[in-house]
Amino acid sequence: MKNTTNNYRKPNPIIYGIFTFMSIILSWLKFNLKIEKNELKRVKGPYVVIANHESALDFVNVARAIKKRAHFVISNAFYNTFPFRFIVERVGLIPKNQFQTMPSDLKKMKTAVDNELPLVIFPAGLMPENGICTPIPKATGKALKWLNQDVYLAKSNGSYLTNPKWSSKWRRGKTTLNVEKFIAKEDLDKYTAEEIQEMVEKALYFDAYKNNEIEKISFKNGDNVVGLENVLYKCPLCGKEYTIISEDITALKCMSCGYKVYSDKTGALYRDKGKEAIFKYPSDWSLYIEKEIEKKIDKNPSYKLECVADVFILDEKKHKFVKGGTARVTLNKDGFILNGMVDGEKLDKEYSIKNYPSLPLKPGKSFEIQDGKTILRICPIVPKVCTEWVTTAETFYKKSLL
Repeated sequence: MKNTTNNYRKPNPIIYGIFTFMSIILSWLKFNLKIEKNELKRVKGPYVVIANHESALDFVNVARAIKKRAHFVISNAFYNTFPFRFIVERVGLIPKNQFQTMPSDLKKMKTAVDNELPLVIFPAGLMPENGICTPIPKATGKALKWLNQDVYLAKSNGSYLTNPKWSSKWRRGKTTLNVEKFIAKEDLDKYTAEEIQEMVEKALYFDAYKNNEIEKISFKNGDNVVGLENVLYKCPLCGKEYTIISEDITALKCMSCGYKVYSDKTGALYRDKGKEAIFKYPSDWSLYIEKEIEKKIDKNPSYKLECVADVFILDEKKHKFVKGGTARVTLNKDGFILNGMVDGEKLDKEYSIKNYPSLPLKPGKSFEIQDGKTILRICPIVPKVCTEWVTTAETFYKKSLL
């Protein structure tokens, strides 16, 4: 079949072959991947794969399972900051902004399957900082019906604990992947878009820490918690904020009350002298912080956050984020407000909270606000507040739906 749009390009067979080979190497070297079930082995023709998103490199594990040429939908920020343009432009990647699916993005996806090639989507879009699946865009069910192809589910387990978002250290343990048919093409009409949405959310949900409670896989350097204090910033014992520090690599300690927990190589937390941690799993500790933020908002309808931040703008020509200026950033129940000088011009703009069920986050470094093709990377002068900002924004978003 010929290309049906000017901006569509089939994956180059040679470049994609190299990509597949590298995926096999990386999936073994970094993830120690074991494919336990793969129903794609003898499948021909187009189909859609939906996959959970635990790690930045989850796509190499899925690519190993598919092997044949396929189109992967990835974030626009990742696509436009990837250093090797020759590769990304010829390997068939389809860029889109997280939680903002433009008609042009959908058209590219439809063209991919119309050209008889598989399409791989990570609906959550964002890898989690706390080990819990991030929100699935509400248009996912509708998009799957519209694409009108067999849908397969690729569910991985272990890649988060191999490469947690808050850490700079890789941990070798074991990652498993299961790929099976989720909804047959002929069955799509049996369900409403809302029903498919619910099925997808249920199927892709994960809590990486609790999942590992079953197999108790040990990860090399898995007890290293340096960086986790940027996620678990509130002490569950005394309630003080930003008093948690990483101590002796394997421990988190509150500088105010002395509460101290250690991590084992499975990622679970414990105390010494036979005492149980208040929260055994970092994911539960994170949910406690989320509930505390919700209490603040319920108590004060005018609750807001404010900070001064450096603002970086994604420059698609330079393929990197460049500093645009500095702004005062405000977050309230309605959304974000930016005031300052950015890219040589005065910036005074509001971003509705209803467009942001979640935000790209680098704990202790930055978060991103995406507005169409414009992507702003917000780097607070006090960077440790980033997780609080993103969690507060997610809470405001949930309340906006009520």
